[in-house]
Amino acid sequence: MDAQADTGTTKQDNGDNTMTVRITIEMKVIWRIIFAILLALGALWAIGEAQSLVALIGMSFFFSLALQPAVLWLTNRYGWRRGSAVGAIYVGGFIGTIAMVLILIPAVTALAEAIGAGGAVWLNSGIDWIQDTFNVTIGSGAAAGSSEWAAIVDENLNTWISNLFGSVFGIVTSGIGLVFNLATMAMFTFYFTADAPRFQRTVLGLLPDHRQHQVGWAWDQAIIQTGGY
Repeated sequence: MDAQADTGTTKQDNGDNTMTVRITIEMKVIWRIIFAILLALGALWAIGEAQSLVALIGMSFFFSLALQPAVLWLTNRYGWRRGSAVGAIYVGGFIGTIAMVLILIPAVTALAEAIGAGGAVWLNSGIDWIQDTFNVTIGSGAAAGSSEWAAIVDENLNTWISNLFGSVFGIVTSGIGLVFNLATMAMFTFYFTADAPRFQRTVLGLLPDHRQHQVGWAWDQAIIQTGGY
């Protein structure tokens, strides 16, 4: 027999009759309530701890949608396996990223050096032209004009360059976490893309029959639109 917890309330009627109402709660109901509360708290804690992982999985799914058209093109035209097609796309993307970085970093560095070396001079010439052409004075005091603004520009440029290289250093020092996140996202993207047909069938199989066609159509349209973009 299950243990029970009893609570009683008493009412007085006309001073003579006493009526007692007894409420009986089974202990297993109390334990179920406690278990449900603990389970909800545990789920909230797990979601809070795993929110970064959930975000990575969501981004991986989005990237897998973007890769689907290229994978389908390689598999349908050349008869490649889906895993091989995804691997080839990864290699091509990696090479393209390295080439882009090698091209952009020297260009950005050269631009920063050019601005740092000639920015004050350019501004100086522009201010002199404005003052001579429109007969106005830019700045204040006896030293008003281009020299004052040149000093301001030099200071701001030095601060900007220092902040730029400080940000680059911060990115480098946090590179381990970045590499881990990229590797995690690349892994999920690979599996989502390589095993996309079975993954889609599994997800659609969890839905009612009247919803499968609608969700399947939306899924295919997401692949087409994301890949096309």
